[in-house]
Amino acid sequence: MVRLGLPPPAGDGGGGADAASGLLVGLLRASADPRMYPAEDPSGSCGERLHSVLRGAVRSLLGSARRGFAASCGDGGGLEYEAWISVVSVRVADALSDLGAGTSGPPGASSGGSPVPPEPRQDEDDEDGVLPLSMAVLRLDVSESGTYCADLAGLRLALAEAGLRKQLDDVDDWPERIASRLKNYPDALSAPSGKEGDGEGASPSLLARTFRTAMTGLAASEVAFDFVRENKESFLDCPPFFLSASVLAGECACSAAGMFWRAARDRRRPSAALEDGDGTEAGNAAGGAGPGEDFAPEQYDAVHDLAGRIASHSRDLEKGYAVVTSSHLQRTKEYNTRLSKKVGNVDRGRQRGEGGRSSKR
Repeated sequence: MVRLGLPPPAGDGGGGADAASGLLVGLLRASADPRMYPAEDPSGSCGERLHSVLRGAVRSLLGSARRGFAASCGDGGGLEYEAWISVVSVRVADALSDLGAGTSGPPGASSGGSPVPPEPRQDEDDEDGVLPLSMAVLRLDVSESGTYCADLAGLRLALAEAGLRKQLDDVDDWPERIASRLKNYPDALSAPSGKEGDGEGASPSLLARTFRTAMTGLAASEVAFDFVRENKESFLDCPPFFLSASVLAGECACSAAGMFWRAARDRRRPSAALEDGDGTEAGNAAGGAGPGEDFAPEQYDAVHDLAGRIASHSRDLEKGYAVVTSSHLQRTKEYNTRLSKKVGNVDRGRQRGEGGRSSKR
């Protein structure tokens, strides 16, 4: 694990936050550069894979940022930290959109006097450079070595959403489309959720913010899948774009649903937040809802319904083309096959009674 000794990002009037943002952008840009990840030996001097080292640095940076906001904000810094993640995710999406395609590898050893042709690097035919962004989202493993990191999960969701808005720029009314889907769940959105502090100006509780963030992520994923389905022929003409859009929409859904179900589980297990955090009060608060809190039945139903719809969309895309003409289309088909099963686990988890609910209610 890489440890970075950073000053509190919000403790110096904003300068630290800007520095932390720049460093986060640089780390994620390095991890996504298509000229790096197919390397023959991507290990560091300690034997760790390069991307594992970079991911450890990102995780440490996020923890430092959360502690900085907690130290400088009277309400614990949760809202400020989440706002910072949203802003920096847009910067990361912009920074990862000009890396271009992968390049050919170095020439191989000579054979009979003639050099062996260079090994092709992954995605070197991605002329528009759309894949580095989606691959960066995939590499943000939130449970590396079996240890869940809520900060990485939040960044992964925010970056997937920002990536969708960046790449599907023909959708110019994202807020309206997301809102139209959320309107289908008025009871869930108006369910009692608690407040942090007293008075009319009190902030929504962590539980309420988790539900709203998860629902917004699921709705954004469905907007993206609908757009891809409506314009399938255009996406089939650009297989790398098809793959990238599918991955970003899919990981947006998985991250959102995972965040919700993790919080539902954690509210039954007071030690879970401690396991997910970094040993500090601010870090532990990122782990999920505290004991005694729970989502309303309508909220469980809403997440279940949206996740089920997205699983159906991914199955439709998987079956939407009979002839696979490129490696990217094959990867898209395989990804959507896995996604429909992965998101479908939300339903199976609910039937097992996860989150304290029963399928018989």
